[in-house]
Amino acid sequence: MSLATKAPTDLSKLSDLSASELDVLWRTHLGGTMPKLLPKFLQSRMLAYSLQVQQAGDLSKAASRFLDQAAIDMEAGLEPLLPYPAEQRLKPGVVIVREHNGVHHRVMVLDEGFAWNGKSFASLSAVAKAMTGTNWNGKRFFGLDRKLVL
Repeated sequence: MSLATKAPTDLSKLSDLSASELDVLWRTHLGGTMPKLLPKFLQSRMLAYSLQVQQAGDLSKAASRFLDQAAIDMEAGLEPLLPYPAEQRLKPGVVIVREHNGVHHRVMVLDEGFAWNGKSFASLSAVAKAMTGTNWNGKRFFGLDRKLVL
């Protein structure tokens, strides 16, 4: 199927397209003309974002307000206030990376517990103790001690 009739499903491939192919996709799926003065890598990123918005929806109103306020703060020379979620959950499959004594350690979050060095652990504290030989608060050891819910 030609590019003009079907939106690409692998948006990472947009960067491989020529400027004219990007323009055809833009006109076909978004209407209007693509901004010409931008470099091709930005055009492909803008197109990818716009196609994602069409398929999955845009940012929430709260996220848009936050970004608008962050831009205002930055223009005023202020550090934007970053909200920290009231509750943060680690999802299975997430990999936590920690350097300890010059060694990089990777801990994977499982449905029930954590995996490190080929072994399963019930808690991050147990992983930290196995790594260091000392008792640690696991959340603190891995830098996750702000309102983390496991």
